[in-house]
Amino acid sequence: MRRRASPSCAFLLVEPRARGSASVAGWSRNASGSPATPANRNIVLWTQSVLREARTLYERSGFTKTAQEPHRLFDVDLVGETWKLEL
Repeated sequence: MRRRASPSCAFLLVEPRARGSASVAGWSRNASGSPATPANRNIVLWTQSVLREARTLYERSGFTKTAQEPHRLFDVDLVGETWKLEL
């Protein structure tokens, strides 16, 4: 029997006062510097287009926007974005 690598998932919520800070940039560098394994070949992040600090951080860290999709949340029209970094 062959074992299949299982994907992992983590959630990170950055408090508004910490957005754009050096500590968040450090988390991004540490996460993207992790060695690739069969279960860990890329990092996929999801954000809203209105969160400019997050988008800037992702771009600076080497992520590429791979998708965007309009949606409605709490009666507000938003655009969700998916960002990906290959390890």
